[in-house]
Amino acid sequence: MADNEAQAIIDKAVALARTHGHTPAIEILDLAMTRREETCPHFEVHSQLVDDWADETSPFGGLLRAAFGAPGAPWDEVLRLFAERYRLREAHRT
Repeated sequence: MADNEAQAIIDKAVALARTHGHTPAIEILDLAMTRREETCPHFEVHSQLVDDWADETSPFGGLLRAAFGAPGAPWDEVLRLFAERYRLREAHRT
């Protein structure tokens, strides 16, 4: 299950994306990550829809891809750039 830190990031980012649909994904993530830099969010979840909230198929994963995914960029590169930008100690994927 996503930890409290990850869940707060996900909830804020997805809510902002819904209410500010024309705002660039990177700006939405910057807002969602405010005061959450240098944390260690754990995005794993067990559901029928997705195994990890950072998966490309989840709404949050879509924001990550839009913000950090140059055309053809491998998913690991997207996650690396996300972790680097916010100085995440470790963005877990299990």
